[in-house]
Formats: sequence, C-alpha cells, structure tokens
Amino acid sequence: MNTSNGIRFTYPHDGVLARSIRSLHHRDLVLDFLLPAVRDQERFAGEQESPEERHIWSELEGAYARWAENEVLRFGIVSFYHLWERQVRSLFEDQIPEAWNRACKEKGKPFTRQVRTVLRDALGSDLDEQTWDDLDAGRDLANAVKHRSGDATDEGWIAVAREEVQAFADAVERFWTTFPYELDHGTGTAPLADIR
Repeated sequence: MNTSNGIRFTYPHDGVLARSIRSLHHRDLVLDFLLPAVRDQERFAGEQESPEERHIWSELEGAYARWAENEVLRFGIVSFYHLWERQVRSLFEDQIPEAWNRACKEKGKPFTRQVRTVLRDALGSDLDEQTWDDLDAGRDLANAVKHRSGDATDEGWIAVAREEVQAFADAVERFWTTFPYELDHGTGTAPLADIR
C-alpha cells in the first residue's frame, strides 16, 4: 500500500511468531512442567518409603526440595536468557545486518541495549522501561548464575526465585508480541527481509 511516506510493508509473522512460541514453550517447560515435577517427585518419594525412611526423608526433604527447585530455576533463567539472545541475534543478523553491526560496535553496551538501539533506530519501535528493566535483570541474573562457581554450601551460590524467571519470561513475551510487523519504506526505516 502506498502511503505519504513511501511504501508500507507488512511482514509475515512466521519468523517472529516461531521465536515467540519457542520462548513461551521454554517458559512453560521450566515453570509449569519441570518445577512441578520436582515437587511431585518429593511427594511420591515420601509416600513410597517405610516409616523409618520417611523420618529420615522428612529431615532432608526441605533442603532437597529447595535445592532441586532452585537448580531448575537456575537452569531456567540461564537457558531462557540465552535462547532469547540467540533468537534476537539470528533475526537481526539475517534481516537487518547493517543496523545490527552498527549497534554491536558500541563496545561495553549490554546486549539488551544493543537490541534497543536496533529496535529504535532501524525499526522505529521501542518497549516500555519496565520491559527493558526486566530483560536487563534476566540478563544480569543469567550471567551471574552462569559465571559464578559454587554450590548451595558456598557463598558464591546464587538462589533464583520463581518470580525472577517469571518476570523475565513475561518481558520476553512482551518483546515478541510488540515486535513491529509494519514498517514504512522510504522513511529511513530499514525493512526486514524475508523473516525466517
């Protein structure tokens, strides 16, 4: 369709939608499947043991449950952040490499800020501050978990709350659902190529 600013392109939702669905699937896998499975395992194990074993289990179950749940959440935030990072990076490298390369040249700028630069400068879009704050918090938490050594007995061990993973997952969902599908060509905004 011709507009006063040039031609308006509407892009197929396939590539962005596929990435969004994969992100939502990852969120559901961690928060709605793995985490409840850990809790169910605890309950199942307690039901199968003799009274003497149940006594021992009751002393350990609280510590085990907290450790197991936290390991799932630690896995969840690290894998979820890096999934989102790979998805965004591949989309931008494939579709708007010039804008992505310019944003990446800004040394010391966190990945989320590079993404914001591309959204704003190349696609004429932006997200609300809360979404960027939640994406930054997820990035910081994922990197802290990934790069710190230690286990639950060490001072370097990082506990992850379900709410932190949920906040990041919600921010990723807002990112994909507010991604621009219509762009005006001829206004200085670079259109996306064939989205994969």
